[in-house]
Amino acid sequence: MGDERITESAGTRLVRWAGLPAAGALAVWLLKLLANWAVTLERTPFRGPLEMIASVPEPWATLGALGVGLVGGLVLALMAHGDRLGVTVSADEVRLVGDEYTETFARADVAAVFVDRNQLVLLGNDTGELVRRPSELDVTALAAAFTKYDYPWRDGDPHAGEYRRWVPGMDGLPAGANALLTARAKKPGADEAKELRGELVALGVIVRDKKGKQYWRLVK
Repeated sequence: MGDERITESAGTRLVRWAGLPAAGALAVWLLKLLANWAVTLERTPFRGPLEMIASVPEPWATLGALGVGLVGGLVLALMAHGDRLGVTVSADEVRLVGDEYTETFARADVAAVFVDRNQLVLLGNDTGELVRRPSELDVTALAAAFTKYDYPWRDGDPHAGEYRRWVPGMDGLPAGANALLTARAKKPGADEAKELRGELVALGVIVRDKKGKQYWRLVK
């Protein structure tokens, strides 16, 4: 029956490569206008830096602000581009492809598929996470592709009701899990947070964040 490929839409690419740079340029230009207004006030914090910004003559001030914002937006666009995801679904397997990885999972090993806050998640037969990847792919297109090949697509996490809020030192967790959750609670960088999540998964603990709090459940 072939396979079904889902890639990012033209709209997503337009927002990334045109919208982000334009938004960056606009934001910095507005900050320049704010600086011009702030120095007219009798009392304002950071007066020195603000006066320095306001003292730049036109049109160089505007051109400089637009240029800095544009470059900043392009940097964000490049970062988002590196996180883009492509998915190929067939009757036998599903393949996820990014800039620096390719992951393939057999259909028989996939017990549930869903999108959780802009992340594509595949669960295994033991309810553990096979994979969790950031995704800007159209959810309707993903649902149609997985359903077409009889994958167990879900509208949300089928185990959402099993999560418990974590508090330091609580019972019921495997040895070492409390230490890993404590480290996550300190809001580490993205790479370290990903590593900590991976170590928790290896212990059979699935964790999710909600409003700054950690919730967990055990793999069955």
